Amino acid sequence: MQETQNKDQVNEISIFKYLDPFFGHMYLDEIRRLHIDEIIQQRLNEGVKNSTVNRVLQKLRAVLNKAHKEM
Repeated sequence: MQETQNKDQVNEISIFKYLDPFFGHMYLDEIRRLHIDEIIQQRLNEGVKNSTVNRVLQKLRAVLNKAHKEM
């Protein structure tokens, strides 16, 4: 169980490190669908599976929803 949690944390950290260059310099109200589409296209061009792209989108969605609720 501990190994799974550590692996999940490592995966989550790597996802956020991947997203940082895209959104690290932006305010929430500046993020548009165009930016998300660019991430999707770049990941697909890198040859990752759709499930990998979906995991990235899931984490991004969770962060954006949390930020929206706290506004």
